[in-house]
Amino acid sequence: SVHVRFELQRQCAFGQQFVLVGDDPILGLWKPCDGVPLNWSVDHVWTLEMDIPTGKLIKYKFILMSGPQIISWQPGPDRILEITDTGKTMVVSEDWDDPQLRIVSEEEPSSSAAVSNVVVVPEDGICDSEEIIGSNG
Repeated sequence: SVHVRFELQRQCAFGQQFVLVGDDPILGLWKPCDGVPLNWSVDHVWTLEMDIPTGKLIKYKFILMSGPQIISWQPGPDRILEITDTGKTMVVSEDWDDPQLRIVSEEEPSSSAAVSNVVVVPEDGICDSEEIIGSNG
């Protein structure tokens, strides 16, 4: 597997959360409640680190969870990432609006790198929501 760090610099309102979803089971099979939440840091940089098996071609998007019933999908086409065998950390710096501004790079693995296994179980049944802004492709 390859250690992958997704980065998204995007400001949102207090209480909102960015989540990564995609066509692979590790990304929730496009189901927002099964997606993987990103962690906020200084300067509104949202990150997610995870190990993904090599040889995969995954389609994904970020979504903005705005409370229990509103979901905004990242605009534009699905993003595609090929997971190739490398001894380094794959860094995917994503732009919310423009898929052509994405930067994929590699860096030496950090001994302090942690894999995010946190799954947020939303209150009030967000998965039952039918109010969706945008679409997944």
